[in-house]
Amino acid sequence: MDYSVLQITKLNTIPLIFSSTKNLSYPMPPLVTSELVDDDGESFIKVRATLFIDSENESTPTIDSITETARIIEIIYSYDYSEDIPSSYDTWYVEIDCTSKEIEDIKNVVSFLRDVDPTTSRGTQTRVQPTQG
Repeated sequence: MDYSVLQITKLNTIPLIFSSTKNLSYPMPPLVTSELVDDDGESFIKVRATLFIDSENESTPTIDSITETARIIEIIYSYDYSEDIPSSYDTWYVEIDCTSKEIEDIKNVVSFLRDVDPTTSRGTQTRVQPTQG
């Protein structure tokens, strides 16, 4: 599997504060969409993810790995989480284009946010959507 990271961008200037954290899993699973795109005969899957990262952490999240197995792309995003549930979060946008010889056969993208020490979120699975229009 080949991929290009188009961007990893912090979206907010003021941290996001949840009114209650008692029902939040930690780390929070990424919010992800995926779409099969045909660009002049070249097909790829565009993956867009929103990550919620502890606002006290100044480092940019990274992509640990992107693998393809049994018609599924698995993406692991990571950063150094604190051991305590944060009271505020920064929102990060990540956009990736994935290519493969079997790209048209891939049906799902599974994404995880992993602490580098490593605690992993429960993950998010999203169905690859066909090209629109």
